[in-house]
Amino acid sequence: MTLTQKTTHVEDAQVNLISAYRHRPNTQAFVKSYAQQVKEIEAAAFQILNGTLDISSTGANLDVLGNLVGVARDGRTDTIYSVVIAAQILLNISSGTIEQIIAMVDAISGGGSAIQIVEIYPARFEVNALDILPPGVGLEVANILVDAKPAGVGGQFEYFETTPPFQLDTAGSGLDLGKLTGVVGL
Repeated sequence: MTLTQKTTHVEDAQVNLISAYRHRPNTQAFVKSYAQQVKEIEAAAFQILNGTLDISSTGANLDVLGNLVGVARDGRTDTIYSVVIAAQILLNISSGTIEQIIAMVDAISGGGSAIQIVEIYPARFEVNALDILPPGVGLEVANILVDAKPAGVGGQFEYFETTPPFQLDTAGSGLDLGKLTGVVGL
């Protein structure tokens, strides 16, 4: 999920006028001046966004970014804290759709992870991280998911942080090979 800057505010606003006002010069000038201000505000916001939110920061700079988006460090390492900040940014602009939840899990788990989401009627879902997550990341994902899911919707997050993951032991008599690191109810 990326933010893209819109540069056609003036043109879009003028095209969206109803035909009764489309050819009136005063209305055109008013809409143009208003839309131009919106365009300038968006350009300034993107300039701040691009100049401020450098997630590759460390130490005190990362703490400032965390304060901007509403995430306390709570003893996290710089590496984990930076991905939590990235996920919090996505959470702050999210409305809790499945696609947005996938983007948040992908962002906080380092990207490129295999993620399975199962929707369960009437209001529940399960998120399964199919790849091994780095140590400490599983609980961070679960914490973000608690805030990301819509109110009244239940959820569960399953993840592995060890190698090999929990699986059938074909040479033995049961399910004793590997370890299931966590199942978190959301």
